[in-house]
Order: sequence, then C-alpha cells, then structure tokens
Amino acid sequence: MTTLLDVAGDGEFENAVIAWDFCLNRERSGRSGVSRSVLQRAVNNLPAGAFSRRCSAVLDFTIDNSGSVGESLSRAVIYKLGFPAPTVQQVFHDSAGRHIATTDFYWKHARLVGEFDGRAKYASDEYLRGAAPHSVVVAEKIREDKIRAKGERVVRWLWEDADDAERLRSLLMQAGLQQSYRRLAPGRWRPAA
Repeated sequence: MTTLLDVAGDGEFENAVIAWDFCLNRERSGRSGVSRSVLQRAVNNLPAGAFSRRCSAVLDFTIDNSGSVGESLSRAVIYKLGFPAPTVQQVFHDSAGRHIATTDFYWKHARLVGEFDGRAKYASDEYLRGAAPHSVVVAEKIREDKIRAKGERVVRWLWEDADDAERLRSLLMQAGLQQSYRRLAPGRWRPAA
C-alpha cells in the first residue's frame, strides 16, 4: 500500500494510474489486487496537503476494468491532453444482438472507437493462443469492419504513440476528436472536474 501511495503522491500521474488500475483489476492482478475501499481508507488517513490531494486525484481517476497497462497509460495521457473522457470497455452488438466487439475506448458523441494495440497481441504466444499471427490480424480487421458497419470510426495507436503525448494528440485530432479543455502542462495534472 505504501508503494502505491508513494507512486501517486510523488510520481508521474501516468505511472500512478497504471499501478492503481492494475491493483484494482483483480483479473489482471490476481490476489495482489486491492479494493477501492482499502485504497480510499489509506488515502483518507493521509495528513492533509499536496501529497494526499494527489493520491486522492489518482484514486478518483483509477478504474477497475482497464484492459492493460497500455490502456491505463493511454487513458491518463488522453486526460492530461484535455480530451473528453472515453467510455472504457464499450460493448458493441450487431443488429441481431450478437456481441461483435468490446473496445478499449469509446467517445459516443464523436462516434469514435479508440484501440490501443500492443505488438504482443500479434506476436506473443500468450495472446496468440496457438493462432498464427496473420489469423489474429485478419480477425482484428473483421472486428473493425463490423464496428465501422455500425457507423463508428476507429482510431488505433501503439505503445510509441501512447508514450508520446503529442503523437497521441495528433492521432486523436486527425480522427476528429476535439480537446474539451485547455491542455495540462506536464506535471500539472489535476483531478477530473
């Protein structure tokens, strides 16, 4: 718990979000996961000041259903850039009610789906689960076509984009997403309004 508080209170916002999202997601963290109520008690017990405000801001931003470290990083950067908050893990169905996709990010007002793609998805046995890489790529293309057939647009980015705020900003703006408030200067993050 002390490490989580230290990362949130003294570290970069993105790193804190990654750590706290991971710990709250029991599917990803296993037994090492903690509950939001445990984190809330720890934050509440901190002395008043900048450290406790930063920890509280991270707790307010943290979610328990981030699908990956890359998604957590992306969400934090998206926030710091001033874009509207996306819905995470948005489920899409076809006209017959069959599940076609659960997406990383969705901006309903812009009809825009955002997908973080780590290269491991196409190369690691853990993700391939015995399938050939080209089969995974084709399945992703079919999935994306089904999303587009619903009238949604799709923007994808990689680690190097999520890790470079200006690159991610450019991709999102090119996809038609508009920043909703003034960008935050590096190191000057604040909790959501």
